[in-house]
Amino acid sequence: ATLAAAGIGAFLVPNGKVTQAQSVKRVAVYGGAFDPPTNSHMTCASEIVHSGCADEVWLVPCGPRPDKPKLKTPALDRYCMCQVAVNTVFSPEFPIRVSDIDTRREMAAFTYDLLCSLRDAHPGVQFTFVIGSDWLQPGTSIADWTSLNHKWKPGMPESEKYIVTGDKLLREFEFLVIPRPGYDVPRTTADPTGLKAFGPRLQWMKMPE
Repeated sequence: ATLAAAGIGAFLVPNGKVTQAQSVKRVAVYGGAFDPPTNSHMTCASEIVHSGCADEVWLVPCGPRPDKPKLKTPALDRYCMCQVAVNTVFSPEFPIRVSDIDTRREMAAFTYDLLCSLRDAHPGVQFTFVIGSDWLQPGTSIADWTSLNHKWKPGMPESEKYIVTGDKLLREFEFLVIPRPGYDVPRTTADPTGLKAFGPRLQWMKMPE
């Protein structure tokens, strides 16, 4: 009972000893403003679960975004709206949750920093970041995404306030790509998915046949 409650499986090996194995939970991180959360958001989250690409989906409303002046709804309100939407549309047993990890911040975290925070807070969980195929178009590059330079202090050059972390983001985390109409990704014989050009850990969300 204790092993089951901890999510740990026990099995016998040839020498007769019991070995414990912890299964890794796969969580898809579905970030956004969610101002407001829509039926399309709920449908997308549900499809990720049904696709088998993740065991759970966590909606992560972003914290305050000074770079988006049109986003005026407080982060806590958007978090509450997501909770209402998820609990209205899905049963309590359905594996879609809402995380407040970003709404509790004074400013929204950069993607790499957010995923690192989740990884540190939930060891043993494999996090996959959900993006649309619109992020894989000419003129956009995840490798160029930045984070706050935590070593930066007032008085230092403004150019050093941010550092590029997109390369680490692509190396350290999985990406689940949602096809979006009008945003096709070219595919070749050498790269049937079309995703290898963008990073080593990207996969399309596909529904089981």
